[in-house]
Parts: sequence; C-alpha cells; structure tokens
Amino acid sequence: MNIHSAKTHRQRIHVDMTPMVDLGFLLITFFIFTTQLAEPTVMKLMMPNDEGDPTPVKCSASLTLLLDNQDRIGWYECKNDEPSVVQFTNLDAANGLREIIIQKQKAVGQLMRDARNLMVIIKPLDNADYRTLVDVLDEMTINGVTRYAISDPAPADYKLLADSR
Repeated sequence: MNIHSAKTHRQRIHVDMTPMVDLGFLLITFFIFTTQLAEPTVMKLMMPNDEGDPTPVKCSASLTLLLDNQDRIGWYECKNDEPSVVQFTNLDAANGLREIIIQKQKAVGQLMRDARNLMVIIKPLDNADYRTLVDVLDEMTINGVTRYAISDPAPADYKLLADSR
C-alpha cells in the first residue's frame, strides 16, 4: 500500500498595508497641526516719562557698558565722580561681563547696603549689533540687575574710548 502523505498546501498570507500607511500619515498630519511651535518671547520694557527731571544716579553706584561689535564690551565705573579708564571684555570670557556685574554688585552692596541700587547704563555704539544688546539684557536678568537703562553714547564716551585704545 502506498500511502502518500497529504501535503498541506500553505497559502501565502497577504496583508494589505495601505490602510496602515494611511493611518500613519493621518497621525503625522494630526501632530503637525496640533503641535504648538515656539512662540517668540517678549521682554517687558518700561520707558521713562519724557516730562520731569531725570532720575539722579550716584556715580559710585553706576556701571556703564559700551557695546561694540562682535561681543566686545567696553565698560567703566566712576571713581571720585569721574569716569575711569575704559576696560574691555566680552560675554564669553572667564572674567567677562557676568563677573564684572557681580563684583560691582558686591561693591555697591557694601557701599550702599543694598546691591539693588546698582544702575547699569547700556550704551550701544554705532557699530554694535542687536544680538550683543539682547545678550547684555539677558545678563541683566541673570544677575538680578533691576535698574538699567539703554542710552545713546555721549561724545565723552567716544573720547574715553579713544583714550583707552
């Protein structure tokens, strides 16, 4: 007797992936439309009133920053009510702007018993770029400087720069 084993014929299973691809694209589209993109951040800016007298600032409690191009910052402080020599730093140096602000806050805190009395005057020069100004304003926030102003450089500032170079 010849017994032939019955061969099982396997049928190849075919899964149609078209609905899965459609679902994938629908999910991608859903996440693209519902994702919130980065919103621009805004900084609160208080502008002084043009009327009235300017606010007096004690010279020993002020720090003046002269913003130049390429993250170069000239700075000086007053000693004996006269501006000292302009020194230069940048934002990324080890003894950069942050360290200068911290040292000045300590000096003002010892002198006036409150480091919040420090007034930083920021003066962008003609060739200063906007990014440097924003970075300096960020440093004011990081260091907790609550009193600062942006001002145009005076002719005396350009003379101090010329004498320091």
